[in-house]
Amino acid sequence: MIRKLELFIALRYLRSRRRENFISIVSAFSFFGITIGVAALIVVLAVQNGFRQELFTRVLGINPHIIITNNQGPINNYIDLTKNISSISGIKSVFPIIDSQVMVRSKGKVAGALVRGITYSDIKKVDILKKNLISGNFNSLESNEIILGYRLANLLNIKLGDNITILTSSVISTAIGSIPRTKLYTVGGIFNVGMYEYDSTYIFLSLTNSMKLLNYDNAVGFIDIRLNNPDKVDFVTQQINSILPSNYIIIDWKQLNSSYVNALKTEKNVMFLILTLIILVAAFNIVSGLVMLVKEKDRDIAILRTLGASKFTIMKIFFLSGTTIGIIGTSFGSIIGLLFAKNISSIQSFLENFTGNNLFAAEVYFLSQLPAKIILSDVILVICMSLFLSILATIYPSWKASRLEPVEVLRYE
Repeated sequence: MIRKLELFIALRYLRSRRRENFISIVSAFSFFGITIGVAALIVVLAVQNGFRQELFTRVLGINPHIIITNNQGPINNYIDLTKNISSISGIKSVFPIIDSQVMVRSKGKVAGALVRGITYSDIKKVDILKKNLISGNFNSLESNEIILGYRLANLLNIKLGDNITILTSSVISTAIGSIPRTKLYTVGGIFNVGMYEYDSTYIFLSLTNSMKLLNYDNAVGFIDIRLNNPDKVDFVTQQINSILPSNYIIIDWKQLNSSYVNALKTEKNVMFLILTLIILVAAFNIVSGLVMLVKEKDRDIAILRTLGASKFTIMKIFFLSGTTIGIIGTSFGSIIGLLFAKNISSIQSFLENFTGNNLFAAEVYFLSQLPAKIILSDVILVICMSLFLSILATIYPSWKASRLEPVEVLRYE
């Protein structure tokens, strides 16, 4: 039980007098260290969570949750296969797909791209494309029209209605020798999903035209499967595997994006440990500050003991002095961190306008803007860890203060 007198003395010791000025400076550094550490940790964890959410929203929005391929080549019986798979519980949609790396040319400019062949009735079911189509209309697409990312369109300096030539790696024989297979298409749509890799490389083409362009004889490269809940991919994979012949291979989104998953998990853990060191250093400052305070206040402690204060009372006074720094620092750090994370996009825009530099290059970080997602459990973890370290830092100085003997301190006074 904490009494008012103990709290009054503890708070009084935190206020500076001239000869104790250095102790107050150490306490101030402890306070700012905890505040900065907690705020930085909350912001970094929020950004890490935002990265993961945005990355997988876009990756799983464009790419399949499950892929089925044939280890013997293209899939010829894709129509029957899609019907059988569609009947499995938990599956949202099934698309036959053709993928291939190509070169694209327009207005004298050339770029690399990835053509994805899909029926235009199926592409309307890809929510992320439907929501982020900035030019064109899915309902009015012609078979000879394509959809491409806005960064690729900007690179080639093309807009809606312009023509674009696609060159493939397959060749055709002519009287003058073998030449790459090429085809002229019209731009029927432009999308912006907010992820650099997709906006700068992807081209969607009708499945029929993809078969002709890429020399697929009424066959597809793989089956694209989307689930109602991507987290239940293991259960659905087992169901699909039970109806597939042995020559088919199933690959889920965890395997396809294992590098992303592992990198984000590792980075989050490493950043948590690194930024925890800031709080740990601040906690050591609390130890040093309280040790000096105990040394400075040894006569006060001796007088309190002679007036009847118990060892436990002395211990509580210095315990409160240290934990007050930790509690206030953690509170301020949490508020600053939450406000910063909540408004991080606005802060990013302000800093970019102020400095004239792009602080978050999409070419490097894949996403076009800095994301942040505050998870309550992460915030609670940071607060609890900071308070724990602050309390831990007060134990030794408080115990040291309680061990002082009044007789020894006042002998030569």
